[in-house]
Amino acid sequence: MASKGTKTYGIIFGLLVLVIIMYNIRGQKMDTQKQLKPEWIDDYSSMLARENISDEWLAETAYYDYLDPLVQEKIRQLLTISNTPREYISNAAELVFIDIDYDYLASDFECFNGVASQNFIAGKGDCTEQGMSLIALLRGAGIPARAVGGCLY
Repeated sequence: MASKGTKTYGIIFGLLVLVIIMYNIRGQKMDTQKQLKPEWIDDYSSMLARENISDEWLAETAYYDYLDPLVQEKIRQLLTISNTPREYISNAAELVFIDIDYDYLASDFECFNGVASQNFIAGKGDCTEQGMSLIALLRGAGIPARAVGGCLY
Protein backbone atom coordinates (compact mmCIF):
# COMPACT_ATOMS: atom_id res chain seq x y z
CA MET A 1 0.00 0.00 0.00
CA ALA A 2 1.33 3.43 -0.92
CA SER A 3 2.21 5.86 1.84
CA LYS A 4 0.14 8.98 2.41
CA GLY A 5 2.72 11.20 0.78
CA THR A 6 3.25 8.97 -2.23
CA LYS A 7 -0.45 8.42 -2.98
CA THR A 8 -1.47 12.03 -2.35
CA TYR A 9 1.44 13.50 -4.28
CA GLY A 10 0.69 11.06 -7.11
CA ILE A 11 -2.91 12.24 -7.34
CA ILE A 12 -2.05 15.92 -7.00
CA PHE A 13 0.83 15.52 -9.47
CA GLY A 14 -1.54 14.00 -12.03
CA LEU A 15 -3.98 16.89 -11.66
CA LEU A 16 -1.11 19.40 -11.69
CA VAL A 17 0.23 17.97 -14.96
CA LEU A 18 -3.24 18.25 -16.53
CA VAL A 19 -3.54 21.86 -15.42
CA ILE A 20 -0.06 22.76 -16.70
CA ILE A 21 -0.87 21.21 -20.06
CA MET A 22 -4.13 23.15 -20.16
CA TYR A 23 -2.21 26.31 -19.23
CA ASN A 24 0.28 25.83 -22.04
CA ILE A 25 -2.48 25.18 -24.57
CA ARG A 26 -5.22 27.51 -23.41
CA GLY A 27 -4.28 30.38 -21.12
CA GLN A 28 -6.12 32.01 -18.27
CA LYS A 29 -9.05 34.29 -17.51
CA MET A 30 -9.07 36.42 -14.37
CA ASP A 31 -12.27 36.78 -12.37
CA THR A 32 -13.22 40.47 -12.33
CA GLN A 33 -13.95 40.28 -8.61
CA LYS A 34 -10.29 39.70 -7.70
CA GLN A 35 -8.68 42.53 -5.77
CA LEU A 36 -5.12 41.49 -6.62
CA LYS A 37 -3.94 41.57 -10.19
CA PRO A 38 -0.45 40.17 -10.71
CA GLU A 39 1.38 41.21 -13.88
CA TRP A 40 0.86 37.81 -15.51
CA ILE A 41 -2.94 38.06 -15.43
CA ASP A 42 -3.38 40.30 -18.49
CA ASP A 43 -1.15 38.21 -20.77
CA TYR A 44 -2.77 35.03 -19.54
CA SER A 45 -6.28 36.44 -20.09
CA SER A 46 -5.37 37.40 -23.63
CA MET A 47 -4.19 33.87 -24.38
CA LEU A 48 -7.41 32.48 -22.95
CA ALA A 49 -9.55 34.71 -25.16
CA ARG A 50 -7.60 33.70 -28.27
CA GLU A 51 -7.90 29.98 -27.53
CA ASN A 52 -11.68 30.05 -27.01
CA ILE A 53 -11.62 27.81 -23.93
CA SER A 54 -14.90 26.54 -22.56
CA ASP A 55 -16.32 28.66 -19.74
CA GLU A 56 -17.30 25.37 -18.13
CA TRP A 57 -13.69 24.89 -16.91
CA LEU A 58 -13.72 28.31 -15.25
CA ALA A 59 -17.21 28.31 -13.73
CA GLU A 60 -18.00 28.36 -10.06
CA THR A 61 -20.21 25.36 -9.24
CA ALA A 62 -21.64 23.77 -6.13
CA TYR A 63 -18.43 21.73 -5.75
CA TYR A 64 -15.98 24.44 -6.78
CA ASP A 65 -17.29 27.30 -4.66
CA TYR A 66 -14.43 29.73 -5.18
CA LEU A 67 -16.50 32.79 -4.26
CA ASP A 68 -16.75 31.51 -0.68
CA PRO A 69 -14.86 33.95 1.62
CA LEU A 70 -12.52 31.25 2.93
CA VAL A 71 -11.56 30.12 -0.57
CA GLN A 72 -11.25 33.76 -1.71
CA GLU A 73 -8.77 34.41 1.12
CA LYS A 74 -6.66 31.43 0.06
CA ILE A 75 -6.75 32.64 -3.56
CA ARG A 76 -5.63 36.13 -2.47
CA GLN A 77 -2.74 34.61 -0.49
CA LEU A 78 -1.69 32.50 -3.47
CA LEU A 79 -1.88 35.46 -5.88
CA THR A 80 0.29 37.48 -3.50
CA ILE A 81 3.13 34.93 -3.52
CA SER A 82 2.88 33.74 -7.13
CA ASN A 83 4.78 35.51 -9.92
CA THR A 84 3.60 33.29 -12.80
CA PRO A 85 0.65 31.02 -13.54
CA ARG A 86 2.88 27.96 -13.11
CA GLU A 87 4.02 29.20 -9.74
CA TYR A 88 0.39 29.79 -8.74
CA ILE A 89 -0.52 26.23 -9.77
CA SER A 90 2.41 24.77 -7.84
CA ASN A 91 1.66 26.87 -4.76
CA ALA A 92 -2.03 25.92 -4.89
CA ALA A 93 -1.20 22.20 -5.09
CA GLU A 94 1.15 22.53 -2.12
CA LEU A 95 -1.46 24.45 -0.11
CA VAL A 96 -4.04 21.70 -0.72
CA PHE A 97 -1.53 19.01 0.25
CA ILE A 98 -0.75 20.84 3.50
CA ASP A 99 -4.30 21.95 4.41
CA ILE A 100 -6.25 18.79 3.52
CA ASP A 101 -4.88 15.56 4.99
CA TYR A 102 -5.50 12.43 2.97
CA ASP A 103 -8.19 10.32 4.68
CA TYR A 104 -7.43 6.65 4.10
CA LEU A 105 -10.67 5.60 5.77
CA ALA A 106 -12.92 7.61 3.47
CA SER A 107 -15.47 5.47 1.70
CA ASP A 108 -15.97 5.60 -2.05
CA PHE A 109 -19.60 6.38 -1.26
CA GLU A 110 -18.51 9.67 0.29
CA CYS A 111 -17.08 11.01 -2.97
CA PHE A 112 -18.44 14.40 -3.98
CA ASN A 113 -20.34 14.86 -0.73
CA GLY A 114 -18.55 18.09 0.10
CA VAL A 115 -17.57 21.37 -1.47
CA ALA A 116 -14.17 23.02 -1.66
CA SER A 117 -14.76 25.48 1.18
CA GLN A 118 -15.97 22.73 3.51
CA ASN A 119 -12.98 20.57 2.60
CA PHE A 120 -10.64 23.30 3.84
CA ILE A 121 -12.66 23.59 7.05
CA ALA A 122 -12.66 19.82 7.63
CA GLY A 123 -8.96 19.62 6.84
CA LYS A 124 -9.21 16.06 5.55
CA GLY A 125 -10.52 14.12 2.60
CA ASP A 126 -9.49 11.71 -0.09
CA CYS A 127 -8.34 12.48 -3.62
CA THR A 128 -11.80 13.72 -4.57
CA GLU A 129 -11.83 16.40 -1.89
CA GLN A 130 -8.23 17.38 -2.56
CA GLY A 131 -8.84 17.62 -6.30
CA MET A 132 -12.08 19.54 -5.78
CA SER A 133 -10.31 22.05 -3.57
CA LEU A 134 -7.41 22.49 -6.00
CA ILE A 135 -9.81 23.03 -8.89
CA ALA A 136 -11.65 25.72 -6.90
CA LEU A 137 -8.37 27.54 -6.19
CA LEU A 138 -7.37 27.38 -9.84
CA ARG A 139 -10.73 28.41 -11.29
CA GLY A 140 -10.98 31.23 -8.75
CA ALA A 141 -7.75 32.67 -10.17
CA GLY A 142 -9.03 32.23 -13.71
CA ILE A 143 -6.97 29.14 -14.49
CA PRO A 144 -9.07 26.57 -16.38
CA ALA A 145 -9.31 23.26 -14.52
CA ARG A 146 -11.53 20.20 -14.47
CA ALA A 147 -11.70 16.87 -12.67
CA VAL A 148 -10.51 13.71 -14.34
CA GLY A 149 -11.68 10.40 -12.86
CA GLY A 150 -9.52 7.38 -12.21
CA CYS A 151 -7.26 5.78 -9.66
CA LEU A 152 -3.48 5.71 -9.29
CA TYR A 153 -1.84 2.74 -7.61
